[in-house]
Amino acid sequence: MQPHPQPHAQSPPYPPPSRPRRGGSPWGLLLAVPAVVLLVTQQVLPAIRTLLLGVETGEGPITRSVRPEFVTGMLATFGLGAAFATLGLCLGLVVGAALRRGSALLAQLGLGLLGLTLLAFAPLLHGIGVLDRFGIGALWPHLAVLVLPTLVIGGVLGAISRSARVTTGISVAVVLAGAAWSAQTDMGYVMGAVSPGHDIYRLGFAMMDLQGAAVLSVLLAVPVSILGIVAMLVLLASRARLRLADGQRAGSPAGVIGVVLSVVAVVAAVVVAWPWLGQTLSLGGPGVESAAIMARTLSLDLGNAAVLTVICGAAAIGIGYLRPIGAASPWLLLIFSPWFFTGLFPTVVARFEVARESGGLGVEPYAGLTPPFVVVPLLVLLTFIADGARRAREEGGRIPWGRSLAIGLLGVGFTLWVQRQTALHTFVFSYDTDVPSAQYVVLTSFTRMEDPAVGLLVPLPMLMIAAFVFALGVAAFGRMSLAVAGTVPARSVTGVPPGGAPPGHVPPLPDPTSREDRP
Repeated sequence: MQPHPQPHAQSPPYPPPSRPRRGGSPWGLLLAVPAVVLLVTQQVLPAIRTLLLGVETGEGPITRSVRPEFVTGMLATFGLGAAFATLGLCLGLVVGAALRRGSALLAQLGLGLLGLTLLAFAPLLHGIGVLDRFGIGALWPHLAVLVLPTLVIGGVLGAISRSARVTTGISVAVVLAGAAWSAQTDMGYVMGAVSPGHDIYRLGFAMMDLQGAAVLSVLLAVPVSILGIVAMLVLLASRARLRLADGQRAGSPAGVIGVVLSVVAVVAAVVVAWPWLGQTLSLGGPGVESAAIMARTLSLDLGNAAVLTVICGAAAIGIGYLRPIGAASPWLLLIFSPWFFTGLFPTVVARFEVARESGGLGVEPYAGLTPPFVVVPLLVLLTFIADGARRAREEGGRIPWGRSLAIGLLGVGFTLWVQRQTALHTFVFSYDTDVPSAQYVVLTSFTRMEDPAVGLLVPLPMLMIAAFVFALGVAAFGRMSLAVAGTVPARSVTGVPPGGAPPGHVPPLPDPTSREDRP
């Protein structure tokens, strides 16, 4: 009697996913070296110089400069930032939870609409609009713009997270980021509002008390650095990993509710941004060389984009894809954690002092590019993408290059968008240039009570390109998932890669004589 044939005997051969390698490539550390070098030169050394400048005259600056109003203002901005970030995150989680119950197409549509709201996160232009509406000293309406990016993050998190641990870890990091950003906003001195930025700018650049401003900068930098370390530890401890291919969707009609909520968010963002959005065709008075100013600003954007992509992209590939120390490689991001949320304000006094001593005042540093060139949030995002690409390859599937590039472009594009809204570096270092940047023209025209020439900073073509990049990048998350590291995707349990198997394929039964999977 012939033996009964196995049900998989006629199945076409389909290779099982490759087993993950525990080792890593030492070349990954080499790729991260430029980022570490720039971090030391642009953040560590200026921070040390700020500290030395603050203690240069003993206890004088401390007793003379640190007023109770500074401490209360700093605590207030921390608290307001955390509150607005929490509000936006919770609203986004609600939208994301609805989108998660729909099809992948609905999830992408809803997330793409949420991505459009990132256009309204324009701190400089929004701050000018707040001044027109609320007058001098009203800081909280300016900080409220933080709801928009946290809404998008919450929406993505609610739509693709598969673990409460991951959701909690990323949520904590986002709330701490909101607190840190609010305490470092560079619109406080323009708006005359009580904030750390207002006091540091007033002391350092209005009263030329650089020692006193350095003391306040140190007092601001310490809690911001602590928040960055805590956020990075929580994020890494959550063991969150981005899976670039995940098509498992319930397909419930409830996803339509998420799309409707996304439309409501877009309408609300347009209302918030309308004070400046309606002026994007304004290019200033007849004496403004609008074409030259926009060309120079665009060239600076391209330079910033090139530097950010090369430096942060190389470090992300080295850490996330090459994994120099194996599965523990993401913990290398702890090196950058003290500067996770650190902006320019904590070190701007030291940078100004160096320029003054070297005779470089009136000359834009870094050829007009906006430091720092190691933007740690961008580095973290790109590292997650690189890690997801490595995992997709190890699981036997194809790397979805289109989605990966869309999210990478989103990270770089949003970083450039925020840099265009940076007022401090432009105001301190961008004077006496033949062709000023758009930021400088907008700031000076505003202080002179003239037309702010919004169209120079966000011309209509750039606004449309940014809208496309933001919508496409956020929508790409709709076919991804966030899970705890080590979680096996449902379709790879049987040996079939996440990309799926040919129709009619039956996975082969395990060989009982094989010792490959035995401990």
